[in-house]
Amino acid sequence: MSDPQTNVSNLAGDSAIVGAQAQVIHGDVYTYAVRPSATAKDRYEVGVNYLSSGVPSLALSSIERAIAEGHDDTSEVRFHWLLALLADRTSRQLSSEDVSRLDRLTRHPAVYHSDAWADGIRAVLQLLTAVRSPGTDPTPFIEALEDLQPAQKEPVFQHLTVFLKGPRGNQIWQRDIQAAEGGRYAKGRHERVKYFFRPSPAKARARHPVPAMVSSWDYVKAFVASAVSMLPLLGIGAELVSHANITGVIGCLVGCGGAYLAAVNWVDFRWQARRRTEFRRLRVPTQRTATPARGFAARVDHQFDYYFWKHAPDRRDVSSWRTTTEGIRNQLRDEIVEIYREERVKADQLNWLISYEIRQIARRWTEGTLFTPPDDTSHVRRVPLWTGIFAVVIGGAVTAGSLLGAGMVGGFILLLLLVCTGSCAAHRWTRIALAHRQAASDEAESKRKLAERTAVYEEWREKLRFLKPSDLLMAEWLECDKKVILKRALNYSSLSRTDVISYAFLETPCSPYERASVRNGPWRYTRYKIIVFLLTADGIRQISYELSTGNGEIQQRDDRSYRYDAIASVEASVAKDGSRQEFKVHLVDGKTIPFQVAAALTDLNAQDGNIEDPHTATDVEALSSATEDATGMQNTLRILRGVAADGKGWIARETR
Repeated sequence: MSDPQTNVSNLAGDSAIVGAQAQVIHGDVYTYAVRPSATAKDRYEVGVNYLSSGVPSLALSSIERAIAEGHDDTSEVRFHWLLALLADRTSRQLSSEDVSRLDRLTRHPAVYHSDAWADGIRAVLQLLTAVRSPGTDPTPFIEALEDLQPAQKEPVFQHLTVFLKGPRGNQIWQRDIQAAEGGRYAKGRHERVKYFFRPSPAKARARHPVPAMVSSWDYVKAFVASAVSMLPLLGIGAELVSHANITGVIGCLVGCGGAYLAAVNWVDFRWQARRRTEFRRLRVPTQRTATPARGFAARVDHQFDYYFWKHAPDRRDVSSWRTTTEGIRNQLRDEIVEIYREERVKADQLNWLISYEIRQIARRWTEGTLFTPPDDTSHVRRVPLWTGIFAVVIGGAVTAGSLLGAGMVGGFILLLLLVCTGSCAAHRWTRIALAHRQAASDEAESKRKLAERTAVYEEWREKLRFLKPSDLLMAEWLECDKKVILKRALNYSSLSRTDVISYAFLETPCSPYERASVRNGPWRYTRYKIIVFLLTADGIRQISYELSTGNGEIQQRDDRSYRYDAIASVEASVAKDGSRQEFKVHLVDGKTIPFQVAAALTDLNAQDGNIEDPHTATDVEALSSATEDATGMQNTLRILRGVAADGKGWIARETR
């Protein structure tokens, strides 16, 4: 056992400089949320969920409130109340008030019901009585627990392991360790854990199309120009008919037909030329709009950079891919920032959309159509356009020749006037047609994008619904991890289960990490630093491990030992205003061991975008309390405070 004089200035290690890289609060999960219209039964079920996830203090509070509101007619309620009261506590850690409440429970009608829940209550109370009676062999009472139904036996063994003493208790513990070895990888952990830290996707959106910018005055000028151009045309026709100039009439009709054919195809030709020009501009690298170092737009920029690297068609030439697509990338980035820039939408909720759009860009890059308008039909329209123009030229030439040959100088002047007024009318109608074509194209593009994005959004939501584990399942995996860690700590210390009088876990995030929480539930982390305190007859062994939540990898980091009489006092601070939950162990030699447990509870606007009921938004106090309880801080404090108060006397009484 090492000397407590050893330098132990900071046992928090990595957690002392914790930095959350990403955080999510799942606002559409109601495992621990109580709606304003909740019944006493609803509160009870929330309490049971808290108990199952390793948050006994909030479980006890919720169940007791449900009981106070009248939900106390079954032995099942009292069974879970009993487990919440005793969870992770030794008999000596029960206050006099707790003992009085347990005594009242022995006289409660629920204890005498003839059902499996009442059997569970009686078995637990009998074991507790045996444990509190010095010299009593707990083996028969532990065996009575094994005779319970699975619904009662499993939660008892989960929360009351500290009471499982003696050879029989050790056998049960060995069996639980074997189950934990397999359970920590069960139910698709490797594939599913990462989805717990994914936010629910923001709903699909597309940029709203802009209406055609055409005023009433534009129509008036176009109609006037058309009407004026009709006058010389009628005059030319009258001149040709009056002189019975059949050639001129035919030329005039050919010219009019060609003008109509050219006009119809000219608008489409101009439209396609405009589209090609727009797409050619995307080839030119553009300067991305400067954004603050922090904020929504900056986070979107970061996601774009990541996914453009991830989905690059050729990883060997990423620089060329990024340079060539810079224009189209910035255009897409600006669109997404514009349509999603609002307080309730977080950049991480758009990962599905950014990834999808960049995959589409990569596909078009591979196909060679990245800078080609998707509706380019100019090659189809060129033949009728040039046919119409040719007809106009031939018809105009024939008409002009007929007018001059017949000496109709006035008709020729009208022909020149027709060309001028017709060109003006054609110009005005072309502008109007292009404006409507642009609006129609924008609307069609918006509908197409929205339909495609909605399909991808629904697909991603369905994938999350299928693969994202519940918080209770995350707690189940973590509980299995902790049992395996306890086994490794015992093996490392060359201790058996019976050599340990008591133990405690302290969970802290290990940077770098991501974190996520369901509404009012504790933070769950992608990486933990778990500190195990083993209380033996000789002193306290403290061993820390790093745990990767995704694959269950466990790595030992450091260990320390100190005597019971080396602890002078324990000081705990209350987390508030975004501060970290922490406590300090003061040693008799004046040194201090700080423990920082949970990262700051900031940025709770990380709610996801699908909150159905704003009245049940995550409560900072509930999140803080749930995290503090789940980390094992309260149990660790109870043990260390007892040691600080009584020194070796505490361990002697605990042993008895």
